Amino acid sequence: MDHGLSTIDQNRYLCHMWYNILSLIVGGSLGILGRYGVLHWMGNQQWLGFPASTFTVNMVGSLLIGFLWGWLDVPQMPDTLKNFLFVGFLGGFTTFSSFAIEMMQRIQVGDIKSALLYALLSNALGVLFAFGGLWLGARLHA
Repeated sequence: MDHGLSTIDQNRYLCHMWYNILSLIVGGSLGILGRYGVLHWMGNQQWLGFPASTFTVNMVGSLLIGFLWGWLDVPQMPDTLKNFLFVGFLGGFTTFSSFAIEMMQRIQVGDIKSALLYALLSNALGVLFAFGGLWLGARLHA
């Protein structure tokens, strides 16, 4: 890994890279633990025929990403903090893959109405929650 950098610059680059990786690991681990807590707390509850726990973590995550984006000065944030919060924590907390498998399961058993409602509410409310969080975060930042 030369890239035309001096030994000191190479060491700084490697250190920065490892700080980013560590921030992803720690943030992702905390996000996963948060999601596990919600899933454990809510159990197998169903709302309108779809899993309440996945819907909840995705809506809370949407609200949080909007809020944090509006509240914090994101362009000025260090990469490690951005990675910790947005990629690590919120990436670990929310779950598109669970949403996808739950949609597939509903379609496979012929519950098209529930699947469509789940998709519509998850996407529409997720975006609305993100904008709501952004609005709230921007008000608190000002």
